[in-house]
Amino acid sequence: MKFGRTSVLMKIKSLFLSGCILMLTSCFSGKAIEYQKIKGLHPEKIGKESVLLMDVEFYNPNSWGCTLTSMTSEIRFDNRLLGSCELTKPVLLQPKHSQIWPCKLNVTTIELIKSLPAGLEIILGDKKVNANIKGNIRIKKWIFSKNYKFDVNQQIDGQWLKNLY
Repeated sequence: MKFGRTSVLMKIKSLFLSGCILMLTSCFSGKAIEYQKIKGLHPEKIGKESVLLMDVEFYNPNSWGCTLTSMTSEIRFDNRLLGSCELTKPVLLQPKHSQIWPCKLNVTTIELIKSLPAGLEIILGDKKVNANIKGNIRIKKWIFSKNYKFDVNQQIDGQWLKNLY
């Protein structure tokens, strides 16, 4: 059986490309993006379906930059579902750098009213309430993407609320 010169070159090229793709996909493993804190909370739309803008600070511990393409999460306040949160636009993450991402928090008026007693106790007294944010973020680097899950518990007290504004 004879092999032509072009046939051998095609096999070498395909082997080389397969090796490159294999190396690139194995290099994409990295540390999960870390949640740090909520920096601000501002109303955008108040009504039956309210929208709050929330500035969330995350840290990229990896030595490579990437693009955060989506984030979906749910927020629980005092063990009650407050609403769902989503990223407003894709964000470019710098390597080994903290960055603030704008997010939209969609809540219903009913859920806000149910959370009002706990919020008043925090403001007027010394009560601490547990807040939980659980969700999924998707990052992309070149043609590769990866999902990271996060589950964060944070104690909310009067001092924390004062620092939001």
